[in-house]
Amino acid sequence: MSLTGTPEQLDRELAQQLKAFVDSHQTLQRSVDEAKQQISEAVRAIEERDKARSKSKTAPTKPDDKPSDHKGEEAKADADNLSLFDRKAATD
Repeated sequence: MSLTGTPEQLDRELAQQLKAFVDSHQTLQRSVDEAKQQISEAVRAIEERDKARSKSKTAPTKPDDKPSDHKGEEAKADADNLSLFDRKAATD
């Protein structure tokens, strides 16, 4: 906050300016406190929802009976994703 003026102007308006400054900060603090409360309530609701979901799952999921060949896919992906210092072998 910065005020400029003659001593008479400051004497006349300082109290009003300080009151307005303090009021705006109090309003801001109330807004921040309300937002914090709403956020914490939302987090609690999400945690309760997640707990309810995990409790409602009675049967664990079964893995597929078919063996999958992820190693071949990973090797191909690694070959396509070269780092800055790797060189791709010439296949011409």
